[in-house]
Amino acid sequence: MAFVLQNIKDLLSIPDNTVMQLTLPASLLMFAVTVPWGRKTLMDITSLIFAVKGFGALLYPEAVNFWFKKGVADGLHLQEIRDIGIILMALAFTHFMTRKSNDRTMEINLLWSRTMFFGAVFLLNAVRLINYDSKKEKISLYVEKLAALVTGLYFVAFLFYSLREDDWGGSTEQSTSKTHFHLRIDFVMFFVHGIIAYCFPEFIATFQTKLSSLDPLHDYTARLMGAGFLALGMSSGRANNCHHEEDKKSVLLGHGLANGLFFLTMLLCQLFSDIFSQWHVYGMCIVLLAAVNDFVGCEINAMVQNFKRELSSTKEE
Repeated sequence: MAFVLQNIKDLLSIPDNTVMQLTLPASLLMFAVTVPWGRKTLMDITSLIFAVKGFGALLYPEAVNFWFKKGVADGLHLQEIRDIGIILMALAFTHFMTRKSNDRTMEINLLWSRTMFFGAVFLLNAVRLINYDSKKEKISLYVEKLAALVTGLYFVAFLFYSLREDDWGGSTEQSTSKTHFHLRIDFVMFFVHGIIAYCFPEFIATFQTKLSSLDPLHDYTARLMGAGFLALGMSSGRANNCHHEEDKKSVLLGHGLANGLFFLTMLLCQLFSDIFSQWHVYGMCIVLLAAVNDFVGCEINAMVQNFKRELSSTKEE
């Protein structure tokens, strides 16, 4: 009994740091305010959180050092944090573009996409917490516990609302539009990269860098990227069952912008960091081709022209 009580005490212990002490009640308060209002509110607020966190991670990945108990982030850490930020923004952008759609299939598609994302991240955080080794980890045990708790709560919430849906709907007819082809390519690209990054992070990282092995934090961020890639892949794979072409194009547009940002950050890393190998260039080429596929599929030229016409008509009114 004493052993159990000691473990519970260790689990609930909070470090003597004002910001750290505020993170747990703030996270629980946000969860308590968000979840009871239904899945639409849950999707809206998590999209807002994704957008803010993603933008911050993209522009200021060095902020990850705040959570370190020792050491600093290297070039690979920073690039992975940027990629995670881009993924979060892509998830938020797709929901923003399709939030007014009357197609229930797209709504449920994005709901399940986030359920899988939080589920994969919660599994990752739980395993890290169980296998936590203070001698090897750069991140404190408190942060690990907080991450497992918060992602677990949101996973349960999204799973609850996903399972409550009695109509997963969608069209059973094979789409003949060209968006079908481009969505399939997008799905394969994200799904394959997601599986590799989540299950074999050392392979994908050491292939493109000069590192011989990964430390626990490299391993974690690579797997986190994999969870995000799987969520993006699920949304594009399921999008072919949606009824509205505009919703499908919105998915491709969001993923195309994400791939464009992936390529830009990878290019900057290749130019200004010495941690990446020449094989990283091949990864850049694949990402660039994926972006081209998405932009062609969403007919970005037509979307830009429509936006200009709507903007002109609004000014005239």
